[in-house]
Amino acid sequence: MFRKMTAINIAALIAAALFAFAARAGAQISVVVTHAGENPDTGSISIMLGAEDSSELESGEAREYTTPGGKAGKIIIKDVFEGGAVALVAEMSGPGLAAGDALLLAPKREIGAGAVVAENPTQTLRSSAHKIGPEDVLQIKSFPVGQLPDIVTVRPDGTLSLPHVGVFKAAGLTVFEAGDVIQERMKEYFKRPWVEVTLEKQKTERVKIFGEVTVSHWRVSGPGEYELPKPTRLTDFIATVGGLTERADRKNIKIMRPDGEETTANLDDATANLLSDANPVLYGGELVYAPAAASRQTRATVLGRVGRQGIVHLDSENAFLTEAISSSGGLSPDADVSGIIVVRTLDGQRVSLKVNFKDILSGKTEADFALAADDVIFIAPAADRQRAVDKFNSVIKDVLPTMNLLLLLDRLSD
Repeated sequence: MFRKMTAINIAALIAAALFAFAARAGAQISVVVTHAGENPDTGSISIMLGAEDSSELESGEAREYTTPGGKAGKIIIKDVFEGGAVALVAEMSGPGLAAGDALLLAPKREIGAGAVVAENPTQTLRSSAHKIGPEDVLQIKSFPVGQLPDIVTVRPDGTLSLPHVGVFKAAGLTVFEAGDVIQERMKEYFKRPWVEVTLEKQKTERVKIFGEVTVSHWRVSGPGEYELPKPTRLTDFIATVGGLTERADRKNIKIMRPDGEETTANLDDATANLLSDANPVLYGGELVYAPAAASRQTRATVLGRVGRQGIVHLDSENAFLTEAISSSGGLSPDADVSGIIVVRTLDGQRVSLKVNFKDILSGKTEADFALAADDVIFIAPAADRQRAVDKFNSVIKDVLPTMNLLLLLDRLSD
């Protein structure tokens, strides 16, 4: 420890000498690196600088630097506080910067609106897009050092409690917004505080997907529920679960959020603009539905033990039950074929019909059941059939008047 502090003190003396020379030249200033480290969320290198006069530095400016040891590069000033600043290393040649390095900064150069900072865009997405949720674990870097805990966990009710800050609702804020709240409240106690919040660990969430999702025999894929270890863009999530079938309506991907809000995404636009709002970020508890393209004449909704739950569009106005089940990926191995339920609305009244599909499977084609537009077909599991049927009857009673398919899928998949 003594040797390390001695090295830093020597570097500070060198920096002071350089500063005196630069002051005479009127063009350059000298600073000392007090902390350096890689940001786990962005992959970028951040440094904290100590300066005799931080008023010479401004947020948003770029400075080229050199060191007595031959290191060189460019930094971008992120925040300025009394006695120093926080900067992002944009370019670097030679060994990385370390605590104790003395930097001689060239005259400032403003960063224009179109400037690009060399960060990993995929990893940057993770921190900038992440909305904090209950029980997320956050990392806090701050100045003055030692005033805030390094690691905090969001309470189950979504709040954070911090010294000099108090209690505030963090759930729903991005990590940057939370940092702004903390930094603003700390101004009551400190002259020029600085705070950076990043995601250390997210509580594992799950997202459901139904409809025209490709099923592969070589990996986990197809309709169902998947873990979401971190917020993920729609295109990445769909690729993870196997992609969509050729029948999918790519322009009308439905997303239902836990509060019931529904949005529609165009997957072609999302693919062309990966980091834009056209490619929405998915969060835990959401449901994605990929419908079939509406190019056929008879529409029915197939639910329960089939390959793909959702709406099917059949080629003929005289469509049959076998066609609807086939278009949904076929029956699951655990399907109860002795009593398939078809719900139909006649004169404003809900009517439930029971079809014994065993007769159809045995080759009695005359037993096939003719469908009407907007029929809802439910195939229960063979095990615990009655409980599944009771649940379906309860759910369909509430949902059928508006035919909110996403809500129906969500409730039946619990």
